[in-house]
Amino acid sequence: MLIFERYERYIKDKNMESQYLNSVLINHDKAGFCILEFSLNSTNVPKDPKVVMSTGNSFDEIAFTVLQNMKIPAKMIETIQTDKAVRLPVYFKN
Repeated sequence: MLIFERYERYIKDKNMESQYLNSVLINHDKAGFCILEFSLNSTNVPKDPKVVMSTGNSFDEIAFTVLQNMKIPAKMIETIQTDKAVRLPVYFKN
């Protein structure tokens, strides 16, 4: 039941408050996920990232590193509304 409740919250958040970037898939020794939420500053660099939902701290750290090192394509930036938060789902598979 907990997974279903999380999924309902995920869908609600996805539709109402945030814009989602395409997800990132990472090969890892454990399976899990982390969804980061952030805004973009005037130079389109992510600012104030936070974890929205995650399966553990080790995934959070890797997801933050991915976000720091990722370059968001200009085409995608054009579609982001300035008044909405941006979310990046990062999935880990083993």
